[in-house]
Amino acid sequence: MHLSNQRYEQIKQIVTEVFEDYQICNLPIDVELLAKKMNIEVIKYSKCGLKKQNALLNASNDGLSFYNKKKKKFFYLL
Repeated sequence: MHLSNQRYEQIKQIVTEVFEDYQICNLPIDVELLAKKMNIEVIKYSKCGLKKQNALLNASNDGLSFYNKKKKKFFYLL
């Protein structure tokens, strides 16, 4: 996949802002710690029941995300 220079620059700006906002100073990034700081709960498909796993895999093999308004929290399912 090829990105336009404009899109590449947008992505660099977003990454820079995340690094600054969450005080990321070292590589590799601790993704679990970053998700926690961002109030994002990461859930593995395998932690869901079989029926839900199948529905999730039918929706996306790569993962999906949603926002729970009641909990005011993002969830990423992988």
